[in-house]
Amino acid sequence: MEELYEISLEMWPDPMLAAQMAATAMAESGGDPNAIGDAGEYGLWQIHPMHWQQSHSDFVGNDEHNNSLWDLGIITGGDARILFDPRVNARAADVVARHLDRYTDHWDEGDLDLDVFYGRRDNPDFSIFLEQAEALIDTEGIPPPIKHATTN
Repeated sequence: MEELYEISLEMWPDPMLAAQMAATAMAESGGDPNAIGDAGEYGLWQIHPMHWQQSHSDFVGNDEHNNSLWDLGIITGGDARILFDPRVNARAADVVARHLDRYTDHWDEGDLDLDVFYGRRDNPDFSIFLEQAEALIDTEGIPPPIKHATTN
C-alpha cells in the first residue's frame, strides 16, 4: 500500500485524495501494475479499453469530439502496454476520472469522478484499503488535538 500511496501522491498531491486513489488501485487491481481485468482493463487503476483500443465498440475516439488516451499523449509509441507503468496508469486514471477524454463535463484538477472506478463500489474490501492508505498520511507538523481540562 505504501508504494501505491507514494505513486498516488505524485499524481494527486492532496494527501486525502492520494489515499483515496491508492485504495482505489488496490480495490481495482489488487495493487498489481500488470493486472489485466476481465474486460481487458490494464494496470493499477484498470483502465478500460474503451479509452485506448480503437477496435473496442465503445471506443471514446469514435466520437470526433472525444479524445482517446492516444490523442491526449498518455499512450505513446504505439503500444498500450505502457499502461502497465504505474505512473502512466495514474495519468490515465486522472484523465478518465476528470472526463478529459470527453468533450463535455470536464472536472477541475483535484476533483475526480471516483465512481468511474468500479472496484470502489464492488470490492468489499475497499474500506479496509482506504483505512490502510489513510494511515500512511504524513501528519508531521500537525499539532495534536487540544485536550480540554475537565472540572469535577
